[in-house]
Formats: sequence, C-alpha cells, structure tokens
Amino acid sequence: MSKIYVTSDTHFDHFNIIRFAGRPFKDLVNMNSHMLDMWIRTVQEEDTIYFLGDFAFGPDSSDDRIAQYLSLLSGNVKFLIGNHDEPRFGKGVEQIIKDYKFDIEVIPAKTQITVEGQVFQLSHYGIKTHEKEKDIIYLNGHYHSQFKFTKMHDSIQGRKYDIGIDMYGGPVQITGDCRYLSKPKGWRQ
Repeated sequence: MSKIYVTSDTHFDHFNIIRFAGRPFKDLVNMNSHMLDMWIRTVQEEDTIYFLGDFAFGPDSSDDRIAQYLSLLSGNVKFLIGNHDEPRFGKGVEQIIKDYKFDIEVIPAKTQITVEGQVFQLSHYGIKTHEKEKDIIYLNGHYHSQFKFTKMHDSIQGRKYDIGIDMYGGPVQITGDCRYLSKPKGWRQ
C-alpha cells in the first residue's frame, strides 16, 4: 500500500546551512549524499511525497546539479516552490523541472490534501494564528527547526508542524492521527 510523505528545506549544495541549522555533517558531499540516501530508502516508487520548498541553494548549485538531484528522487514528487527555489543563481527549480521534463508536479502554496479523513494544508511558510481554520492541520518548512523540540508540544497543540528535514532527518510519513509527525527525531535516525 502506498504511503504519503512530506519534507522540505534540504538546501542541497548550501554549505552555510550546516552551521546555521546545526546539521551533523563535515561537508557538502556528506550532507547531500545522506539526504538523498534517506529520501531513497524511505520513499518507495509508489509513494507520494510533498516537498515544501528550498531544495538547493548557493552558487555551487547549478541548474545541472539541481537537475541531477531531482533525477535521483524516488516516489511521486509534488513540489511547492520555496523562497530559495526561485531563480537566483540559475533558472530556478520550476523552470528546471519543465526544461528537463521531470515527472514532478509543481503545486501552489497553501495546497490542501486529505489523508485518512484529516485535512492538511501545505505551505513553505508557517501559517499565522489568525489564519487558522478549525480541523485543519498545518504543515510547513522554512524555519529549520528553530522552534526546536522543546516547543514542539505547543506547535502540536496549535495543529502546526515544522516538517523540515532538520526536524525529522528525512521525509516523514503523513497519517490522519499524526503519529509520525508528533515524534520528530532531528538528525538522530
């Protein structure tokens, strides 16, 4: 049976993210290969994965390198554009997906999906408290676990989850009862 996953903020080729987000890697090669390995080991071809932005970043992350990483991803990938996916050092991820004819669907911000009867809203940025609707669970990236695990309980109570790779160490499965979302492990796998 296929599963549904979510992740964001991989920042392939972004050396400064190692220090900024406290990632346990000595260099980019180590970080990039670990993130790809976690994705491929976790997400099977029949699974769907929602990527909520910030795939790669930096002057070393050329269009060809981004295309190479995208070509290695497993699963039915749905891609929400983040602030670092826009054209900056190259064409931008959306144009690369089109140019290379990847079978990756680009989805709009604030896309809603239903999993096991539960509605989830997907966004790169977190939702503001006054924008919340009853019975919706909000999933976002962008913050690189700056809220850390000590504030996770407050976030869960508010039906908001930072699903970035720094919170879970890789893709995390979405279920109606949020059993996997409620147990972030960071980079400890």
